[in-house]
Parts: sequence; C-alpha cells; structure tokens
Amino acid sequence: MKRILFGFVIVLMAWPGTLLAGDASSLSLEKADRVLSNAVKVLEEALNVPEGKEEIPPSLVRSAAGVGIFPGIIKGGFLVGGQAGDGFLLRHDAETGQWYGPAFYSFGSASFGLQAGVEGIDVLLFVRTERGLDGLLKNQATLGGDVSVAAGPVGRGASTGVSDRSMDAEVLSYTHSVGLFAGMSVSGAKITPRDAWNYAFHKRKLTAKQILMEVPAAHHTKVRRLIELLQKYAMRKDRRKK
Repeated sequence: MKRILFGFVIVLMAWPGTLLAGDASSLSLEKADRVLSNAVKVLEEALNVPEGKEEIPPSLVRSAAGVGIFPGIIKGGFLVGGQAGDGFLLRHDAETGQWYGPAFYSFGSASFGLQAGVEGIDVLLFVRTERGLDGLLKNQATLGGDVSVAAGPVGRGASTGVSDRSMDAEVLSYTHSVGLFAGMSVSGAKITPRDAWNYAFHKRKLTAKQILMEVPAAHHTKVRRLIELLQKYAMRKDRRKK
C-alpha cells in the first residue's frame, strides 16, 4: 500500500512539469503560426504592387538561395540594439525550384533606427549565394559580420536585380512599412535559431540547419501559401530602366 501511495505521489509531482512543457510547446507553436500569418500578409501586399512597379526585383526571388521574412520586428519609435522580433528562413534550390524550411529565428541587436511614430516594420532578406546561406546557418549569425549584407536595390535602378553598391553582398535586405518596400541595410543585426519554436512546429528535434537542408516546405497550409506567393512574384517581369 505504501509503495502504491509513493508511486502516486511521484506521478503527481511529475504531472505539473509535463503540463508546463505542453503549455510551452503550444505557446511556441502559436507564436510561430502568428509569424507565418503575418509573413503571408507581407507577401500578399508585395503582390498588390502593380506589375512593373515593384520595389523588390522579381529576379531576386527567382535566383535566391534563401529568403528570410521577419514581420513586425519593431514596435515603437527608435530601435538601437536589443531584440527586435522573430521570423524565419526558407532555403531555395534555384535549379529544381524546391523550397525547404521554415526554420524560425529571432532577430535582434540591430544597429539601425526609425523615425519616431513608426509602429513596426517588416524585414525581408534575400540570400544571393550558397556561401551567404552557410553564413546564416551558424548558431548565431551577424549580418555584416558572418555574412555580407547591403540595402537591396529599388525602382528602375534595380532592373538587373542588383546595383553597383550591393553587387558583392551575399544578402540583400528590404524593409516594409505603411505599404512601401525600401532597401535598407540591417548590418549588425543578429539572427539566432528559435529551437523551441522549431521543435513545436516540426514535431521533432532538428537543428535549424537540418530543417533548411532536409525538410521540404510543403507540410503546412500557411507555408504552402508562402511558397505560392513567392513563386507568383518570381514569375513577374523585372522593372526596366527607361
């Protein structure tokens, strides 16, 4: 009888921890899902820009080795340092057209600021090379340190997908706010894998690198929607100089 009671006490002691772990996983999944929903809205807004007037050259999507989307990373006036928000990376095999991921990351310690009154921006990263992608797959990668980054070209000067200033950059960055997309450097920003989110989303313990190298991006409704939007945007013609 004593043994039975002792076992019952052990179960009761372990139960709260199990519940807490389950709650934490559910919360991580909820946050990851919210980031995906906001990313879909960002890409839908990009597609609402009339064809031929895109601020982001479609050729960047066609040839990208990877794409990062970090929606709503700033809330408030100025940001100088500190964690800003969360997002994810997708890997793109330009030869086969296959996308992999998403791997979730935090985005922070950015050495840039915004005009007072801006409530939030979205940051988009277009990884141009495999070397740039490798640089981002470190446990914590610094843009402008582990991988070169430059503000992405916009407007008519972006007809070839890159400008003279950004020609050597491995990653091109854009910001989106109040319906406008603009090239803006995020040099100094750090991205770090969100291991708890990745575990909750993919239902197994994988590193961010394993996710981006091995997991096809097709098992989740919102991820499929993101890929559809990226593919649709890539099919557009690039804006030409006049």
